[in-house]
Order: sequence, then structure tokens, then C-alpha cells
Amino acid sequence: MASNGAPNPKEVIAAIRERVRARHAAEPEHSTPRPPAATGFTPPTSAYDLRELQANLAACNALHNAVGTLNPRSTGLHNQALQLVKKVMRRSLTWYTRPLHEFHGAVTRTLNETNRALEQLRAELADLRSQVERVERDLLRSVDTGRGAKAKSGLYFNEPVMVDYDNHGRAYWAATSERIVERSWLFRQIAALPAGVRILDVGSSESLVSLELASSGFKVVGVDIRDYPLHHPNLQFLRADICHTNLATSTFDAAIALSTIEHFGLGFYGDSPDDNATELAMQEILRLLKPGAPLFLTAPFGRSAVTPQHRIFDSESLRSLLRAFQLEKLEFGKRLDGKTWDFPVSESDATGQTHDPATFFAGAVALVICRKPADASLPAVPPRHGSAD
Repeated sequence: MASNGAPNPKEVIAAIRERVRARHAAEPEHSTPRPPAATGFTPPTSAYDLRELQANLAACNALHNAVGTLNPRSTGLHNQALQLVKKVMRRSLTWYTRPLHEFHGAVTRTLNETNRALEQLRAELADLRSQVERVERDLLRSVDTGRGAKAKSGLYFNEPVMVDYDNHGRAYWAATSERIVERSWLFRQIAALPAGVRILDVGSSESLVSLELASSGFKVVGVDIRDYPLHHPNLQFLRADICHTNLATSTFDAAIALSTIEHFGLGFYGDSPDDNATELAMQEILRLLKPGAPLFLTAPFGRSAVTPQHRIFDSESLRSLLRAFQLEKLEFGKRLDGKTWDFPVSESDATGQTHDPATFFAGAVALVICRKPADASLPAVPPRHGSAD
């Protein structure tokens, strides 16, 4: 002890060195490493949640920064002596503590760099996940649209219930088209026809109607400028422009134009733009029907408009379209909201409906039964006949 009662620094250092030598002598060269002292560290339970790791890293940094810190006491001679001893001890032990301190510093820096790398990796993974989800959503959407893999194989069918996908790839009911009204209406009307009659289906692509009717015993001829991939013994498909077919005159017992006539001449489905296409198509349908045979036609209805996809007929333009036929029944359906249709509604109620400018969906639909008059005269100039593909 020093004369003032404080510990003798040389004696303290000598005692520490002796303890260190004794500890190294007691441990065999290849002894099993002792388990680390409990630190309270718990590995993160989630590969993406770094909060627990960061909390332990903060504690590690605090301990590293505290190495060599002198704890002050109350002022006085005793404290000054104690601080002097600590300083002497710290400097005297530099030969031993410096490698440890440098090692701990290197470990701490490595941990901090690892944490920064993990943070960057997590951000990049989050961005990658967002990109993958967007691509997945776009792929899923393309499958169920007229531009995806189904459409490229001719196997996309325009069904009444439209499905979309959210940001997580989950399917949901997005909208309901007028086909929810049209198809049920059509099959009620067709049921009155005798089995085995010959039916012309105009615009058969993207529709199951031709196959459904053929499967129900009707003799069906589908006509479309696009291909039709479905087959049945009662189904014949002609790839041609309905305005100019090579089919024989007055050979069909009935004709169907389900949400078809409004597209002709606009070029949306690959046909040539032609302001007279609608008129020519109606003349050709008239020519192909037997006298007195019905035409079942549906078309967008409401306030007159022409969109990139289709025309929307009002009362005047619809009746002008049908002027060569004998009108038998005219009914209307109305969109109540994006998923709900009401049928039947009055013509005055349907007339006021407008289309959606974003999707071009019509606000109403006209459903028509008309017949070729028994004494119908054919056009003075016969339609040009094209060959089927």
C-alpha cells in the first residue's frame, strides 16, 4: 500500500500479470472453448426483422465506446488518487488490452458494416418483391384479357364476370358486362326453335355460344375474321368478313349477332376501317337468312357515341340499323353499377344511359328479335364474295 492508503500501482499490476499467467497455464492448448457469457442476445426470429439485431448492436457499440472510461467519484484527495491509479493501470495494461481492444473494435465495425449491408439488402429485396408482384399481376391480368396467352391461342372467351388481380396477385370480381343479360336472354329465345335447325353465329370468336348451341343439337356456322379454336360435329367455322361471305343465299333458319354488329368497320379487332361496314353486314345477314327467319341481335344502347371499341346506338340509329327487317320484339337491360345489371327496363330508362369514358362500357343494352320479311328484296348489287381461310 502507498503511504496515503491508496493501492500501490506496481503491486496491482504485478498481481494482474500473475493472474493472467495462472489462467493461461490452467487452460490446455486444445481445450474445448468455454461457452460465451450470457449477454441477453436473442437471434432475430424473422429474416426480415432486424430490430432485435440492431438493439444488440447498439448495446455492443455502447460497451465498445465505454472501454477505458474512468468512472468519476466524489471530488477529493481519495478520488484523485483512485483516478491516478486507474490511469496508470490502463496505460500499464496497454500491452495486454490493445490487441483485445483492436479485436473488439474490428468485430464491432464488422457488425456495423454487416447491419448496413443487411439494411441495403432488405431494401433491395423489398424493391424486387414489388417488381415481382407487379410483373405477376400483369401476367395474371394478361391471361384473362384479349391480349394475353389465351388470346394468342384463340382461347380467350369474353365471359360476363370480369376478374382482376390486386397488388398481391389475389383474384377479385372486378366488373360484370352486359353478357350477363344477353346470354340468358338469347338461350330463352333459341329454346323455341326446333332442334337441328341451321343457325348463323356472326362474330363467334371470344364466345362459347357456337359451341353451346352445337352441343345442344343445333347446326351452327360461326363466322369471324379471327380464328375459332373449338370443335364439334355440329359446328362449322368460316373465317371470313361477314360483309362479304361465299355462303349460299337463304340457307339459315336463324342468325345471331351477340354484341357484334357495333364493332364492324372500326378496326379494333383487325378489320379494315369502313363507315359502311355495319350496313353491309346487315345486308349480308339478310341475304343469308331464309324468308321469315329470325335474327337475334344485341348491341350497346344509350346516348349515341362512337368509342375506339364500338358504337353505342340510340333509339333512332338502332331502328335505322334494323329497317330492312321486320321488328318483332325490342327489350332493354340497364347497368345499375359496375357489377349489377337489371332486365328488363323501359326504352326511356335505357335511353338516358351513358357509357363509361374510361372503360367504354355501355350503360344499357338493346336486345332485338327481328325477322327477314317473307317478300324481302335483296340488294341490287350483290355483295362481293370472299374465300374462307
